[in-house]
Amino acid sequence: MHNAALVTRIVAALAILLATAMLPARAEDIDIYSLPNTEGFRPNVLIMLDNSANWSSSIPTPNCPVEIAPGVPLVKNSNPNKEEGTKMGAQKCALYRLIASMSWQDLSQFNFALMMFNESPDASGYPRRAFFHVTDAAGKQALLDTINGIRINADKTNAASTAESFYEAYQWFLGSTVHLGNKTATKHDPAAFADPSKTRYVSPGVGCAKNHIIYLANGKPQDNDNNAVALLRRLYPGVVRKSIPVAEGVGNSDEANWTDEFAAFFNRGADLDATLEGAQNISVHTLAVTGASSDGNYPNFIRWIAKEGGGLYQQASNSDEIVVGLTKIFNQVRAANSVFASASLPVSANTQGTYLNQVYIGMFRPDGNALPRWVGNLKQYQFVYNSTTNTLKLADSALVPAVSPTTGFIDSDATSFWTTPSSFWINVETASSGRYSRSDAPDGEVVEKGGVAQWLRTRYWETRADRPVYTCVGTGCDGGASGIDLANAGSNYVFQTDNTNLTSAMLGVGSATQRELVIRWIRGRDNVTATTVANESVARDQLGQAPAGHTVRPSIHGDVLHSRPVAINYGGTRGVVVYYGSNDGMLRAINGNKTGSGAGSELWAFVAPEHFGSLNRLFENDPHILYP
Repeated sequence: MHNAALVTRIVAALAILLATAMLPARAEDIDIYSLPNTEGFRPNVLIMLDNSANWSSSIPTPNCPVEIAPGVPLVKNSNPNKEEGTKMGAQKCALYRLIASMSWQDLSQFNFALMMFNESPDASGYPRRAFFHVTDAAGKQALLDTINGIRINADKTNAASTAESFYEAYQWFLGSTVHLGNKTATKHDPAAFADPSKTRYVSPGVGCAKNHIIYLANGKPQDNDNNAVALLRRLYPGVVRKSIPVAEGVGNSDEANWTDEFAAFFNRGADLDATLEGAQNISVHTLAVTGASSDGNYPNFIRWIAKEGGGLYQQASNSDEIVVGLTKIFNQVRAANSVFASASLPVSANTQGTYLNQVYIGMFRPDGNALPRWVGNLKQYQFVYNSTTNTLKLADSALVPAVSPTTGFIDSDATSFWTTPSSFWINVETASSGRYSRSDAPDGEVVEKGGVAQWLRTRYWETRADRPVYTCVGTGCDGGASGIDLANAGSNYVFQTDNTNLTSAMLGVGSATQRELVIRWIRGRDNVTATTVANESVARDQLGQAPAGHTVRPSIHGDVLHSRPVAINYGGTRGVVVYYGSNDGMLRAINGNKTGSGAGSELWAFVAPEHFGSLNRLFENDPHILYP
């Protein structure tokens, strides 16, 4: 049976699927998916830096390339007070480089603070930098100056009182009583305190924001365990020590420490503001710096702390790896907080269809400026079984669990089936100073990368003349009992400029020129210019510029919001076909096979006449929103 001949035999059965796939953008969609990145919504991020004696440990790391002035290295590379070649030097270099690589607009998506351990003889931690919001280049420079001001010997303390510092951090988030954070008097930030006596903290403001601790560790916690548990019981009187599974490889002295119980309470028991719906908790992420001969198995406990704290664990042995690890954590933080700041919605919010051990996820991302053109894609994953935990997990093409336990989003390292390396996003990579990779793989949580969208951009990068996009206007669209073989039915059934039955009036445009522009744009051509649309600044492709020579628009695939993929196995050489609708007006048929020739390819698409009136709005990206 010809591919196109399937259309009329299944369009009627899937009419509801398509009819609900391209509803106007109504208030409830905008309300759910457009949380602003403003006060009360920005994530609060407390970086806790381990400045215990372990940060002086030598590790084989390349010299830091950053100079704060000509001939003046950021990381001191000579005695006395040499920092180069130490864990501290690698952390300092990485933090500075990461902040420097971000624009102040990127940094403005977070509220930042820095905590360090009190200097001897005091335990706990102190606020080195109060929570603040970067709003301009000067704010970014203030962050860089904070990192530059850290010194290996002047800021070093003896022991890592991590658990007590977690208690201090909790009091800070809460805006409550200071424990020992007013010690190290010459270095703590007065702006962190609410009163001149420095007995109460200024809360960063919880609101609907997510709260995060990022602990940069250089060695094992070294608390007074009796003091730590006494503090924890102030917050959670019923706390009991949790036995750590042997498989985690955590030593007895680490298991006796209470930092992991603090992290578990922050993640599962804390509520920073009981007046708000839901628990306003704190996620704990950790990064263990390794490479010293004295490390032992301390990273295992740091990993366990993140697991209990519902956060991401990273391990690094030089500044490059620290940058990568911190970038992954910041991406998780940003994804967990707002769908506008993230690349996709949590897996549970996307539409999913399954066929045997093939999981199809229709994805979407709302436009951050409430414009009607949303990004979408269809990607394939599968389940893997973990015999140790007796659980099923969603996995990527490498059979590695694909969903972040922290956010419920696809992990940034995951590569879905059908996705391959590319350089399509090279212009976007350049425009973002390298923060956005040129490749489609890994596609991770980024909606537009990989999947069917990549196949469309790759197949039709130069021309879309042979793209099988069908429609039906006039009468007789049901085809009767025998159906219609659209591939052989003539131009009247093709969504193409040659179809004279597809009139300007049907598309709601006022000229033949505008008719052709809309049809070609829907088929995938990037033809938005200052002369073809009313407002080029909003109508141009928001995903960026395609590579030189490419005429395909990056946003060729519409959002899959009100449609659930349906997978049908036809057997034989055809195998699985997946049907779904998207808000660019198309019902698509996709080769749903996991691998093999044509896997992930678009077999055909169908544009129903009921949606013609919405197509010019997508082309213009007219921001008009319909409210009931």
